[in-house]
Amino acid sequence: MGYFLHREPLDYYIIFEFCIYGVLLLAIGTFSIVAIEKRSRLMGVAVASKSLAVGSRVPWAKAGVGVIATQAHTNIMYGIKGLELLERGYHPSDALQTLLREDESAAFRQVCIMNSEGNIAAHTGPECPEYADHIVGEDFCVAGNLLTDETVLRDMAVTFQNTKGPFPMRLLEALRAGRTAGGDRRGHSA
Repeated sequence: MGYFLHREPLDYYIIFEFCIYGVLLLAIGTFSIVAIEKRSRLMGVAVASKSLAVGSRVPWAKAGVGVIATQAHTNIMYGIKGLELLERGYHPSDALQTLLREDESAAFRQVCIMNSEGNIAAHTGPECPEYADHIVGEDFCVAGNLLTDETVLRDMAVTFQNTKGPFPMRLLEALRAGRTAGGDRRGHSA
C-alpha cells in the first residue's frame, strides 16, 4: 500500500495506489472513488481490487485538470485521452461521451471523470460484471464491478461524506468501508 503525491503551485492531487507488483491486463472486480475537496484544492482517486497492479491502469490524474478512474475491462485510453480532453476544456460529460462514441466495447467499461471544478460524469456499461454500478454525490463518485452487492458502493459513499479529517484519509476510509461491506467478491490483492 502506498501513495503518490503530485504537486504544482496551488494545485495538489493525490493518487492512491493499493497494489502489489504483478501483471494483469484487466482491472475487473474493482471499486474506486474520485473526489475533490474544494476548500483545500485537493483531488484524488483511490482504488482497490483483486486484480494485481491495478494502480497501473485504473487511476489517472493531472494537476489543474482532473482525475479519472477507468475500470472493468479497462481501456487505459480513457485515462490518457480523458485527461487530454479535460485539459482542452471539455466538460466531463462531453469528454465521457466522446470516449464512449470512439469505443466499440463501451458496454464493458466503467469510468468516473472529474474536472478540477468538481464536475463529474460516470458510466457503468451494461456488460460490466455484476454487481456493477456507480454513485455520483456532491464532490465525489464511487464505482465498482464484480462486487458482492450494492452495499459496497453505498457504504463507500456514506463513509466518504461522513468522515472528518484530512482528505487523503477520507479516501482511504471510503475504500475501507467498501472492503468491509464485501468489496470485490473474489477477495482483495491490490
